[in-house]
Amino acid sequence: MGVVHTQVRLQKLDFWVRYPDYLAFELMNEYEAAPDETGLLALAADILDSEVG
Repeated sequence: MGVVHTQVRLQKLDFWVRYPDYLAFELMNEYEAAPDETGLLALAADILDSEVG
């Protein structure tokens, strides 16, 4: 069972790396839920600013 959980986790990480805009969107959602976490908003901004398209 541990191998399956590890593979799922790896697939999730692969998704976030391939589509960083989704990760930035989720970070902004987390920031809206807890505005105290100012690092989340800065991290989302860094991700969106660093995209090469």
